[in-house]
Amino acid sequence: MIFFPLSAANNRNIVEWVSSYPVNNFDMPRFMRNSHIIRGEFLGWHIVDTETLHRKLVKNLTTEQKKLSPYGIWNDTLLIERLVDNWSLEKWS
Repeated sequence: MIFFPLSAANNRNIVEWVSSYPVNNFDMPRFMRNSHIIRGEFLGWHIVDTETLHRKLVKNLTTEQKKLSPYGIWNDTLLIERLVDNWSLEKWS
């Protein structure tokens, strides 16, 4: 799962509204992850609790943590880049 500013992209004619689909029983994931890089140096992974926004830094991901979605907002450029590169959670570690 990713976050994407859909309304803003629609307002700027980057995407086109086609239809809507009801989402039943959707729960926001409790935990997500993001790489922690400072000045080009990879320091580990932030595991983010989406309810409290508390971050925990880990050096190596567990098997379960590797399944966590990225925390943050992807713009249209990044989304297209990731689709073209066939990006997946399995490759992101």
